[in-house]
Amino acid sequence: MATDEPHQPSIHAVRYLAGRGEEAIETMQALVNQARDLLASGTLTEADVTAYPWELDPSPPPDWRSRVWAASIHDYATGAGLTTNLYVALATTESAFRRQLAWEFNREVANAARVTMGLEELVRLEPGVAALAPALLGERLLALDRGEDRPAVFSFLARTHANYA
Repeated sequence: MATDEPHQPSIHAVRYLAGRGEEAIETMQALVNQARDLLASGTLTEADVTAYPWELDPSPPPDWRSRVWAASIHDYATGAGLTTNLYVALATTESAFRRQLAWEFNREVANAARVTMGLEELVRLEPGVAALAPALLGERLLALDRGEDRPAVFSFLARTHANYA
């Protein structure tokens, strides 16, 4: 059984994977086998292992103060569909916020999202996003930015989908 020792997977990750079933385990094993083959082939290049700049920026600002960040994400579906997402959260830097986005969505979405510090700037750049933000959210965000009643973690996600076909 795996332990939490160095180079060993977390027991929590092991239980999670086992709970997903045999097919998920086989898929993971296939990924591991392909990664080993690629590594052994010697053909792995730096371009194969690229990271976005925000993934490599671990340093928080000197004051460590979390600010309100907002992102709009548009996903165009096949045909005439459009899903619009508004994601708002506390983060110390834009890089930290994009890492949260990657956790919530995926890294490509996090990289492509329009990100601003504060919701007001995002609404100015993309007026349609305002429809996803209730008035009470704006008041709450202003209070958070002033440092009032700050929770350790805060995030808000709103999503709307329209099909124009």
